[in-house]
Amino acid sequence: MSAGRKPRAFTLVELLVVIGIIAVLIAILLPVLGRAREQANAAACLSNLRQVGLAFVMYANDNRGFLPASSRGGPFYPQDWIHFQDSRNLDQSAIGKYLGKIIDNGLSNIASNWDKTLNVRVLRCPSDQWWVTRLRGMPSPMGRDDASARAYKYSYVMNHYLGTGLVYQSGDVANTGAQKSDAAGKLSQVRSSSTKVLLYEESESTMDNGHASPDLAAGQFINLLSIRHEARRMVPEPSGGSFFVSTPQLLIKSYNGKLRGNAAFCDGSARFISRVEMHDPKVFLPKR
Repeated sequence: MSAGRKPRAFTLVELLVVIGIIAVLIAILLPVLGRAREQANAAACLSNLRQVGLAFVMYANDNRGFLPASSRGGPFYPQDWIHFQDSRNLDQSAIGKYLGKIIDNGLSNIASNWDKTLNVRVLRCPSDQWWVTRLRGMPSPMGRDDASARAYKYSYVMNHYLGTGLVYQSGDVANTGAQKSDAAGKLSQVRSSSTKVLLYEESESTMDNGHASPDLAAGQFINLLSIRHEARRMVPEPSGGSFFVSTPQLLIKSYNGKLRGNAAFCDGSARFISRVEMHDPKVFLPKR
């Protein structure tokens, strides 16, 4: 280059072409990166569920085989697996000490401003926006409000056919279809424990407490398996005041039944399963 000659600059057209190429590359890569992040979150969530499931097994080993209760909005049981309500003490949750060291100050959750030592990180899916107020996509029974739905800030729920809670102690439960004869209070009562769901990640559209009603039945409630880790949803999730699923076919057709979520089983394992599998009586009824 001769002395004093200025280097050639990019023309406006060349700059626009480069910018256009970069924009196209970003448009291609962002969904891929987002999907990779969601897959990582799904794996972390599955690991959480496995850890929580093992905590249940350890609790049962220390309590003559009996499992905790499923933790509804009420009635309360001392053996509820998670004491999530304002008036209770999270550190006294049945499985708390199996998830890490507990230093209990003896105060209620609200009185201590939720300054508790239970390891809540393993109770929350990385993709769950648990801080957003939950609005159930189901009508409330007997005019009850959704106070427990607003209070429940966790991602995982317990199959109500397992544990020494409402179904086990009180018999048949209205509005859920649960029968005492189907309930198992002890792990030893569970048949084929590797195929029976103990806990699962619940959909944000039906979440209301730590107790899960997985039954498919007309006119009754259902707590759906979450499908937040799936790439697409064929139809919108339930919302509003009417939501009943009576058959597996209706679940598949209208409520994303073929899509999958995370579940933990009674043998301490965890895996990714479809809604139609999760809500099959052969999977959620422990004595079958």
